[in-house]
Amino acid sequence: MKCVPMVMLIYDFQRRYRDIPREQVFSIWHDIYKRIDYANDMWPPEVLEYVFQYAPPTPLPRPDADGRITIYRGMGTQSLPPERAISWSSHPGNALWFANRSGQGTRIAVAHVKSEQIIAYFPGYSMENEVVVLPGTISDYGYEDMIPAAKETVPQILAPTLAEFQYYGKQARLLGYQEEALFQVHGLKHILRVLLLSLIYIHNAGDPLSEADRQILIYFSLLHDIGRTTDDRDDSHGEQSVALIRKKGIRLRGIRLSRKEYRIAELVITHHCHDDITGVAAIMSEPGLSRKEKERVIHLYYICKDMDGLDRVRFNGLDYRMLRTAYAKRLPLVAGCLLEEDILAALDMEIPES
Repeated sequence: MKCVPMVMLIYDFQRRYRDIPREQVFSIWHDIYKRIDYANDMWPPEVLEYVFQYAPPTPLPRPDADGRITIYRGMGTQSLPPERAISWSSHPGNALWFANRSGQGTRIAVAHVKSEQIIAYFPGYSMENEVVVLPGTISDYGYEDMIPAAKETVPQILAPTLAEFQYYGKQARLLGYQEEALFQVHGLKHILRVLLLSLIYIHNAGDPLSEADRQILIYFSLLHDIGRTTDDRDDSHGEQSVALIRKKGIRLRGIRLSRKEYRIAELVITHHCHDDITGVAAIMSEPGLSRKEKERVIHLYYICKDMDGLDRVRFNGLDYRMLRTAYAKRLPLVAGCLLEEDILAALDMEIPES
């Protein structure tokens, strides 16, 4: 069946679906459907009504406290509106992946449904936590507050970052990061995307950061993984990065911090790979910092972890609900569109004069 053109599969199924054994008709339909990028109303209502009538019993996602089930849908420029959509997901990470796969994600829809609206559920990331619903029955839904990856929005938030991105990004080339190969996710491109996301935050979040705060975010972006030696989970690579910075005496052009501010930057790098509870506890126990300074460090720590975390979209590893800062929660679709850009070439492009 995989050798048959998709348009012929759809046409043939719609001609002969009533001739297919009833116990097979749903699975055959779903095998075709899951290979389609955008369904776009290609299934007549009478076909879906018949096919769904013979769907086998299905497990259900975990219900909320009110008994209803929360489902998510990643949307792009060609997506059907939620009320006409068939495919949703029980996990927001899968929905985000679908929105980001073209680099033009527009929205994440969130709906609350009753169990009888669900036709089938395919749990697990390999099955994309897909929830098949009766189209036309979704009415209780809304959208996450995210900036769409659109030509009207992304250039606007990128414009004020480009000069600094080139200035500091060119330094990243000299730090020894390797360009990622197949199945590698921590390398020069990751560093550059975290830098760009940090600059987007600095220039657009409306956060009243001091100049030193801004420089700490940039310092973190470029150096947080300098000591990482594996793509596997590594809870010590923050400490290894700080040790390497000290050993090599690494200093970045344009970064002018006091001794205490370098110490703060090292604190954030050291603990960025630890869970929040551990990291915050370590910051709060750091001697020589006032309560107000520790609160500042924790705020920077959360921003840095969010900018690093946003680039987890590259391997479908971001649960955006776990982001800590309000503006970071608006950036997952922007983070997704950065994956489609030639970020290395952007270091050398000519920036138009404003």
